[in-house]
Amino acid sequence: MQTSLLLIFRPAVHEDQDFIYDLVKASLPDVVGIPVPDWSRNDFLQSWERGTKTIITFEGTRAGYLRWERDPDALHLADLQIVPAFRRQGLGTKALMYFERQAAAEGFAKVSLVVHDANHAAGPLYAKLAYCCEARDSRRSLMTKTLA
Repeated sequence: MQTSLLLIFRPAVHEDQDFIYDLVKASLPDVVGIPVPDWSRNDFLQSWERGTKTIITFEGTRAGYLRWERDPDALHLADLQIVPAFRRQGLGTKALMYFERQAAAEGFAKVSLVVHDANHAAGPLYAKLAYCCEARDSRRSLMTKTLA
């Protein structure tokens, strides 16, 4: 568990499921830029079973969520969500730095993530933190970063 004075990263537990489901479901249209068909609780529970889930708390309040999965050549950030009231306060940057430290600790030399073109806040953040576009399709980019 990584902490600073006000910021704590902790493993997600069963009691966090409603928080994560509501946060991700509310963010989907903005993140992908198109209307999303009804994302069901079953869809969520399938994603719950994959990867490592981490809750971000800020000043004792759940402020966000990360989920990553192991790929053969990189640790892949599958989801990063920050509660709207906590955005633009550096939590996304700190969450990415935490994720990168976890990847390095697990022996990965590279991290990856997918960013949708409609997610206007995320692209510049990833670029600022040295993520580079490795591949792209009509709506999104696969971004990677080699860890030092």
